[in-house]
Amino acid sequence: MSDDEGEMHYLGGGFITMWDGKSRGRPQYAMDEMKRRPPAEPRPGLRITLGGYASVFNKVHLDHEGKQIEVFSPGCFARGLHDGRAIRFLVRHHEIKCLATTADSLELLADDVGLAFRCALSAGDPADEAIALARTNAAGMSVGYRVVQDEVRTIDGHKVRFLRDVSLDEITICPPGKGCVREAYCVVINDNSRTLRQMCESKTLADEWSSVAFRRALGSFADQLTGLATK
Repeated sequence: MSDDEGEMHYLGGGFITMWDGKSRGRPQYAMDEMKRRPPAEPRPGLRITLGGYASVFNKVHLDHEGKQIEVFSPGCFARGLHDGRAIRFLVRHHEIKCLATTADSLELLADDVGLAFRCALSAGDPADEAIALARTNAAGMSVGYRVVQDEVRTIDGHKVRFLRDVSLDEITICPPGKGCVREAYCVVINDNSRTLRQMCESKTLADEWSSVAFRRALGSFADQLTGLATK
């Protein structure tokens, strides 16, 4: 006797397809139901949202060459945010590591603090590198731009370049360093119930800086203690 004899086999819809070792086929109502049923939607990949401030106004920083003291003035990014060009989100300023643009999932908004951003990413290369940086509190942010209008002032004997109008090309996640405003940062956003504007207006996003600064300082002290212990 066949192993199938005396057993009933069911398909997903709950109808019998085999009985006593003989195929019964699909009933007509099941065939009609399968025709009416829409194709299954592909399961989306894991989505991680990054956000923070790509730049902060009225904070001094060194340019990418480490030679010029610069300050981003409020309103300096207006041109790039309204001229219709797609602004890129890169990893370490590498063109081949483009995470997104403002034509898809990158959101940008200039408020009274600086240039806020939010971006939903699917896990995978190169997003994994950016997500790892954000999770280790080692993520600085920088911007790529062309200067349209600036003003150089001498303050306490130092020449400071105030950037009044820039053409924004990209924002990038990278370790803090030359070209980065120290107070700019990127973190993983766990609450996506509010829009980027709502997060800015409620200061929820700006308040993240206190936590980031604390964790960065804690990590720095830990590194110093480790260095002393190894001497």
